[in-house]
Amino acid sequence: MGHSSRPHASPARTAEDIADLAEALQRQTKHGPARLAAALKRLHGVTIAPATVHRILVSQGLNRLCDLDPPSGEQPREFIHYKHERAGDLVHNQ
Repeated sequence: MGHSSRPHASPARTAEDIADLAEALQRQTKHGPARLAAALKRLHGVTIAPATVHRILVSQGLNRLCDLDPPSGEQPREFIHYKHERAGDLVHNQ
């Protein structure tokens, strides 16, 4: 068998304190990666790409709001559901 291609070190890895800041800010604001990256720069002087913020949130299991806030049983907004008896009823034939 060959050797692993995994690097021995990751010098460009995001610092843990920055990841903690991103996580705390996400829990407070419930914003997405782009707004969190802008807020990190504005509030803390940390320049970080939205993709990196997203990767941090995914690794923490916080990339979806439904993962962050357990569902209350109520729908957050009203949804309109269409029910039709036959397939294709929504297609407009002329």
